[in-house]
Amino acid sequence: MPTATYDNIASTTLGSNTASVTFSSLGSFTDLQLVIRARCTLTDAVNFYPNDVLLRFNGDSGNNYSYQYYSAVGWAGLVANRLDNQSAITIGGGAQNSYAAQEFSYHDIYIPSYRNTSYQKVNVTKVGHAYHTGDARRGVGIWVGNWKNTAAITSITVLPSNGYSFTTNSTFCLYGITAA
Repeated sequence: MPTATYDNIASTTLGSNTASVTFSSLGSFTDLQLVIRARCTLTDAVNFYPNDVLLRFNGDSGNNYSYQYYSAVGWAGLVANRLDNQSAITIGGGAQNSYAAQEFSYHDIYIPSYRNTSYQKVNVTKVGHAYHTGDARRGVGIWVGNWKNTAAITSITVLPSNGYSFTTNSTFCLYGITAA
């Protein structure tokens, strides 16, 4: 079976707190893969999900997104939900700045056929986190999002919810995938 080729389009490690990260030179690949290792400036040690990581395409901040998720988190068990008419696609919870320095959330986002103009765009995200070793905040999840637009994706913006920022040393790597 032929193997797809992955090319690094862009990678960045934040040198300071940053409100959002945008990729705007996406190239001419078949699909995209975005890999994120992030922490957010939220320091609320009580709540786990007040800070999600969000995805937007082509600068669209209208209520043109939907997503559903299946997540297993130690303190909540299995959780599933679907949300429609959102201003961004949620791609999982973000690590908080109050967690230990080495604790980040990890997001692996696959965006198929991002240049195709025949149908709405989808993405699939695998997310994982193991916060506070020994407590119930460990979890994994699958998040599936939909941008209700047939335009080719020309830019991708990643941002934390609720006006927070990504912290120093968060990393964002975008890969172009060429089908074999």
